[in-house]
Amino acid sequence: MARTFSDKFPNPQDLMRATERVKLEISIAYSFETALLPKHKAAPYSWGTLLDLSERGLCFRATDHFFVQRLLSLQLRLSNQTSGIKMLGKIIWTTPEGDGSTRVGIQFIGTLPSDWRKLITPM
Repeated sequence: MARTFSDKFPNPQDLMRATERVKLEISIAYSFETALLPKHKAAPYSWGTLLDLSERGLCFRATDHFFVQRLLSLQLRLSNQTSGIKMLGKIIWTTPEGDGSTRVGIQFIGTLPSDWRKLITPM
């Protein structure tokens, strides 16, 4: 007998949450400039609040207007004791919040460095 999609994933959340998410509330820098810029010109970054992080992506809240499928350049730093990383991500969903901000779901283009994966992987 052939298996259907619902047989493989009885709960749609099984597909959406393929990796464990870690809840956070720290700052994240993001930029709509994703092309490599000359060394003397820095990309214009804005700030948002990182809400959760997984191996495959993250969720953050900010006050800009975001469009699904758009690429963002991201700068992540978990604390003053960790080195920051730059990642490229694609917006996969947006949800307006009541306070005028937007909640944004990002899928990473590439993978998190191994030391960051260790920080978010449950023991």
